[in-house]
Amino acid sequence: MINYALILMALLSGFLTKFVDLEEHGLKLRKLVFYISGILYGMFIAYAVKLEPVVIILAFGTIIGLILTRKINSRAHMLGTASFIVFMFVWGMPEINLVYLIVLIIGSFADEMVNSLILDKREIKNFFFRKFLEVRPLLEITAFSLAFFTGLWPIWYTLFFYDVGYVLTNKSFVKFVR
Repeated sequence: MINYALILMALLSGFLTKFVDLEEHGLKLRKLVFYISGILYGMFIAYAVKLEPVVIILAFGTIIGLILTRKINSRAHMLGTASFIVFMFVWGMPEINLVYLIVLIIGSFADEMVNSLILDKREIKNFFFRKFLEVRPLLEITAFSLAFFTGLWPIWYTLFFYDVGYVLTNKSFVKFVR
């Protein structure tokens, strides 16, 4: 059964995560707005885990992949990560399947490495393949595969709706940056 509150938390988290990213791309607002947005997305991700405990492996897998690739590089994102961890301790840390966690860490790490080492350097000349990789499909494919083989569909649809919020924010605010 689909958890609509979980979908809402995923959408809001994706929206706010990309909104925080836009500070680095030149969106001019007070830093406090970005800090509050970071704290809120951390809380929303933690609440998503509270709603559906299996999502903890997606949250930690993504965060660890981002830490390993040094992508949590702004104060607002650090506040988002810290907020997530604080709320996880307040609301209770669910059990974590280490094998599934490692699988998602690898997917997150691979997405970020492709983005940093290939896409940012414009190494791929094929327009369609480049556009495909720009949507960061490796974690999405990893999460879908894990859900398919385990039946843990909230892992995939949480990521899917997080990505929808992230992409919609990017499309909505792109005209306001640089």
